[in-house]
Amino acid sequence: MFEFIEYVTKNKLYYLPLKELKKISNIPDGVEKVYLYANNVGKIENLPNSIKKLSLADNKIKKIENLPRNLEYLDLGFNMIEKIEYLPRNLRYLKLSNNSISKIEGLPENLRELYLSNNSISKFENIPDTVKELYIAFNNIEVIENLPQKIKHINLEGNPITAITRDSYELIKKNRVMIYGINLDNLSLV
Repeated sequence: MFEFIEYVTKNKLYYLPLKELKKISNIPDGVEKVYLYANNVGKIENLPNSIKKLSLADNKIKKIENLPRNLEYLDLGFNMIEKIEYLPRNLRYLKLSNNSISKIEGLPENLRELYLSNNSISKFENIPDTVKELYIAFNNIEVIENLPQKIKHINLEGNPITAITRDSYELIKKNRVMIYGINLDNLSLV
């Protein structure tokens, strides 16, 4: 028998993390916020489409799948995900930090905040222009390039960055982008 605390209040469902929950089940339709972090869930399944905010951080998930179509906020940090795929179009906030992702792909066009720190990413690519905040610290990025057009904040700490493209440099100056983790004056302009 599972030893976890479950309660529903004002369209929110909480499973307080006790590392016991292995499978998602019995979430009533109408629930909009679900927090199932710090458990042993291995697969995303059995979620009603009413969910708008979902946290499955710190579980055993290997694949992004079966997400509610109305989802706006998704936290899948601290899992075992290798590929970004099957994300709903309405998603605005995506946290995939501390996984095993090596390539940026499959992102929805309306995304506003993107967290990809502590992965194996080596190149800026396929980031929608709508992204305003990008957290991509502690990856393998060497060149700042292909930045989204609406970028306002970016964390690049812990990357072996040595260069920046002219287009990215001009965009950073034009948008007055807040950059964390590097000094632009120390980079080669390419």
